[in-house]
Amino acid sequence: IIYYLMGKMNQVILVTSTMEGEGKSFSALNIASSLAVTNNRTLLLEFDLRRPSELYSKLGIRGLVGISSYLINKASLDEITISSKVDNLDIILAGQVPPNPIELISSKRTVQLFEELRAKYDYIVVDTPPYGVLTDSFVLMKHADIKIYVARLGYVKKKICLLYTSDAADEEDS
Repeated sequence: IIYYLMGKMNQVILVTSTMEGEGKSFSALNIASSLAVTNNRTLLLEFDLRRPSELYSKLGIRGLVGISSYLINKASLDEITISSKVDNLDIILAGQVPPNPIELISSKRTVQLFEELRAKYDYIVVDTPPYGVLTDSFVLMKHADIKIYVARLGYVKKKICLLYTSDAADEEDS
């Protein structure tokens, strides 16, 4: 990832997958942790506003305020940012599930959020909803410098992947 960025800083790395359960949140957390331990100011941004990951609560990271609170002007960036146990790694959780996630994601406030975060962090890792299920990650891609697509071997059928990559969806599952 570092080589792909060619030394550029203040970069946004988006992580998505085809469907739930492929290890997208786990991968995003590991990428963010790896960047942080190399002395980079890193933020992990949980941007699944519809169904926040259980991974973070299992790790003891909880927050009622988060991105959704920021996007509706009910909380500041400082109020939603959580310092993790890993040096140089901050986390912002999704917060409460809003009634209108795609409207919030598409808003000018999201643009403002990414501008503020780029000024503050060397790397921002965005954990998004599955690409194959919702349009949210597609809308967020315009804010990302790198897009990482996680696929779990033996979990996703070839037919499902082909639906999102070509017209060859009628091929056999593998």
